Amino acid sequence: MYRSSTIVIIALCLASIFFFTFEIWEYMFSAPFVPPDPYSYIDSANELYENLKPHPYRTIGFALILGIPNLFIETFEIKQYIVYGVLLNLIAWIGMLVLLQKSLNIYFDKKASFWLTILSVASIGSMSQIFLVLTESVTAFFLVFIANRLLRYRENGLFRNLIIATAMLNFLVLIRPGFLYLGLLATALLFVFGLVKKAKWGSISILFFSSIAAIGLQLFMMQNTYGKTTVSFIDKVTWYYYLGAEAKAAVSNHDYMQELEMRRAELRSKSYGDILSTCSTDAKDQIKNNFTIVIREYSKNIIENSYGGAYVLTAIKEARKNTGKNLQWLAQALFWLSRLQNVFYILLFVFSLGLLLLSKFNLSLYVLSAIVGYIILTSGISFWQGDRFHFILYPLILILAVILLQQRKIAGKWLTPSR
Repeated sequence: MYRSSTIVIIALCLASIFFFTFEIWEYMFSAPFVPPDPYSYIDSANELYENLKPHPYRTIGFALILGIPNLFIETFEIKQYIVYGVLLNLIAWIGMLVLLQKSLNIYFDKKASFWLTILSVASIGSMSQIFLVLTESVTAFFLVFIANRLLRYRENGLFRNLIIATAMLNFLVLIRPGFLYLGLLATALLFVFGLVKKAKWGSISILFFSSIAAIGLQLFMMQNTYGKTTVSFIDKVTWYYYLGAEAKAAVSNHDYMQELEMRRAELRSKSYGDILSTCSTDAKDQIKNNFTIVIREYSKNIIENSYGGAYVLTAIKEARKNTGKNLQWLAQALFWLSRLQNVFYILLFVFSLGLLLLSKFNLSLYVLSAIVGYIILTSGISFWQGDRFHFILYPLILILAVILLQQRKIAGKWLTPSR
């Protein structure tokens, strides 16, 4: 019963029930169910495979994966991209769950690991997001893979596990460019740690240096195409349209949407080089002259992101607003459940940090908590995103919490150690 195959069957059944209950096939190819972001990911795949050029906002990693069918099909339409993207997300989601169970098996018996994994299967945000062509499902898989390697390092002390974890974090930059600074920090620390410990890199170093080369390729392609050596323009533009616009609107005492439209109009006619310059200048100016308001709005965004619900369910309610109250009620109930799950995991992380500070130093657990903290803190740049910033963290928070609980014997005999 406690095998990975059981987890796979349960996950497939849950996703199928969700898909058929809400009859998602009726509106999965159009608004309001499909937000603008999936189309930009599709554009990035087309641009990469047809012209060998990077998208200004979407890095080549996800474009490379999403565009694989272009190698076999001459003309790949948007509907086909969406179907393929959903299948890709489903595979990544299930792969993440199986890898999570295997990671927990390192420290807990099969029964405890199974039921802990079921908690992640029941994540409404994570499960519902597989029906959109976005990067969250693939990102969650990478994060659990990284956590798995950190836990294996904690178990056997092999330096190669840290090399693999850092390489995967670097590759993740090519899927979610927001991980760039974390990847750079991890890379620098790995070099320092390796020198201090006089560790042997071995053949696995090829993977690590390949990850650095991949980021270098992204930088080269962006410079060659847009004249700027940057991984992506998305971080600066996100600031300009979200936190930057929000803070400026607050200090100017006018509506955020009004400020947003003004900023969109300003960037509309600019080149990408000028866009980068405008956004960077705005960030520096506001942090220097409007720091208090920026911090206030940033803090509000983190709080809002920490109780947001699943966007997919909001889209379902809008798409099915004329099809009866029963499904509307169910979608609303699941939406509130996703919000409660978001709050629960954020509070669990805060609780885990307290336990971590009271525990003996362990590199793997500190790195794991740093990854979670980094993602939560960087999420404050944006808002109105529901739980999509945080549900990718649920498995990592769960791993961190249960290991710390086991160490302090708070959970009693339920968290039975592996044998």
